[in-house]
Amino acid sequence: MALETPDGDFEHGPDLASLEVPGAEFAKLCNKPLHVFDQEKSSWFTWSGEDWEKRTSANGPIIGHAHVTGTGTWTMQANGTRATDELFDRSFGA
Repeated sequence: MALETPDGDFEHGPDLASLEVPGAEFAKLCNKPLHVFDQEKSSWFTWSGEDWEKRTSANGPIIGHAHVTGTGTWTMQANGTRATDELFDRSFGA
């Protein structure tokens, strides 16, 4: 679980509640595959079932299930757009 440090940063991954993605919290509860791109940290994180695992840029997530859900943000930044483009390239080809 993500733990908030005194300066408000999160040690073990994104804070989904502050990112306003309740669907992601529900996916955690249902043990569904869950990947989140945190724009502030410019990194992908995967929920292992117990903790957030930071992914390297060479090990980004791939859409591999027939049924998926996507959610987003009102304030997409350039790194978020790039991460989404790269996700689709990895998953479905360029």
